[in-house]
Amino acid sequence: PATNLQAVLLPKKEAERSNEQALLRSALAEPIGSPRLRDLARRGQKIVIVTSDLTRPCPSDRLLPPILEELVAAGVPEDDVTIVIAL
Repeated sequence: PATNLQAVLLPKKEAERSNEQALLRSALAEPIGSPRLRDLARRGQKIVIVTSDLTRPCPSDRLLPPILEELVAAGVPEDDVTIVIAL
């Protein structure tokens, strides 16, 4: 019922999300309440990234490259990174 409705949340307009890669890189460069990923990761660590398969609305194909760049910038060799695609 309308008496129980607090608000209606709508997604941002496409124009506000148009530069997705810049937003993602900005979030990785200046995370809120946490050190940068490149400051947390270290050479010699084994890293596992778990992400969704194509049946889920997660844009893994756009999220993973900048995340992997952060790990490489931290000195983590690509061979030490495993990506698990799951449901």
